[in-house]
Amino acid sequence: MIAPQRTRPSTASPRPRRIAGSRTSVRRHPAWQIFLDDRRALRLKWGLLVLLLVIAALLDVPL
Repeated sequence: MIAPQRTRPSTASPRPRRIAGSRTSVRRHPAWQIFLDDRRALRLKWGLLVLLLVIAALLDVPL
């Protein structure tokens, strides 16, 4: 019973599929592309922009 348990994950090979899926997903959807194209990211963009402006104003950074 020990031998088939050891051979099952190697023959099933879930790891290479996950790695290939992650690689292809990263290639198809890089972080900047999601950040630019996603409509939900617009809120995140403006939130970061406002947050940076608030921090700059609090620190009296000349803009």
